[in-house]
Formats: sequence, C-alpha cells, structure tokens
Amino acid sequence: MKTTIKYDSEKNLSVRLFDPSVGQWYTGTVWSATEANAQSIALTEKSLAESGASRYSKNITTWPSGNYLVEYVDTATSEVIGEDATVMLENVDVAISTRLSAGDYIEPDNTSIFEILAKTDTLPAHPAAQDLVEFAISSAINNLNDISSEQVLDEIRVALNEGFNDNTAITTNSLKDRLRLICLIMKNKMLINETTGDTTFYKDDNVTAAFIVPGMFTSIDGVATRKKIA
Repeated sequence: MKTTIKYDSEKNLSVRLFDPSVGQWYTGTVWSATEANAQSIALTEKSLAESGASRYSKNITTWPSGNYLVEYVDTATSEVIGEDATVMLENVDVAISTRLSAGDYIEPDNTSIFEILAKTDTLPAHPAAQDLVEFAISSAINNLNDISSEQVLDEIRVALNEGFNDNTAITTNSLKDRLRLICLIMKNKMLINETTGDTTFYKDDNVTAAFIVPGMFTSIDGVATRKKIA
C-alpha cells in the first residue's frame, strides 16, 4: 500500500503500524506492546508548489494484512503528527492480480441507455404526482359545472336547425329523425298501393322513396279505390 501525508517542508517523517484492538505495534516480524520496538519506515519528501509544504510518501509491501492504524511520526521529536483511518490491507493487491482483464470487460449497452433517456426526458417533472392528478380532475369537474342550461338549449337548437337534404339518411330514432319523418308525411308526395294498401312516402324531390308503411290502408266496403287507414 502507499502511505502519504502533507506536512511542513524539510522534516524527517516516518510511519509505523499500530493495532488498536490489542494496543500493539508491528516490529517488522511480530507485534509488540512496547512502542520503542515499532518498525519505523522513513517517508520520501516531495516539495509542493505551496510554500513551506511537502508531500511525504512511501509504497510499503511488507506489512501484514488486517485492519490496522497507520501512524505518521516526526522522527526528530517522536511525535505522532497524524494517522490514517483503519486500513484494510487484505484488500490491497500490490501486483493488481485481481484486476478485471480486458477480455472479461463487457461494454454497457449505451444504445439502449440513450433510448431510455430519450423517453424519460419527455416526462414531466412529476408525471404521477397525486396533487396534479387531483387538480386535473377538479378542473374537469369545474368545467362541466360551468355549462349553463342556456348553453345546453343552444346546442339543441343548433342540432334541430341542422339542414337536411334528400341524401341525408334516416339512421336513428332520434328527435331529429322523428321530426323529419313528420315533415315528409305532411308536405311530400304519398302513394298508396290499391291492392296491398302499402303506402310510400317520398323525399323532397317527390321522386325518391323515403320509406314505406306496409298495409297502412284497407279498402272500404270492398271497394278497392276507397281506402281508410287500417
């Protein structure tokens, strides 16, 4: 592992390994409760652009694996000037033998990622926020409540005044169709079959049949030319 610390320039600094769980220092071969027996490894100084400051570091490969504390010591005064958080040395592989090989690397599916991003970018900030849904429902109800009876009557009047011509089919039993049938009966040509009593009502051109009422008329006293509504 590589230890490093920033400190005043032109100092002699070293590091040592301490196990806080048992209160012992590493001697280089074994652990000892005597601080003076601790292995002291000198750090290499490198000057920084910052005036009066240097970076001290050392790549150490001989320490045992485990959870330990790295202490930085001013060699001249034996004062501990800093310490690293607990170091997991068992996770440090100096040879980097556990590094993922190039052959095992799988590139992310960037095309699919960008397709998903393109879709999510079109979503509103709060696509399913409850308050927005409630507001939309409330607004719709308010819009419906704003419709007056006069507006409803106006729509009916417009529908009733809608123009008809001979090409307009009678397809429903609506009020408009009923009124149109009454108009056809009252003002257009009507033809009675003397034999069957079937009655044909014609469109406005008095040529095209609009509808037929089968057996609408019957003879009077057996006289074919005298008819009455059955």
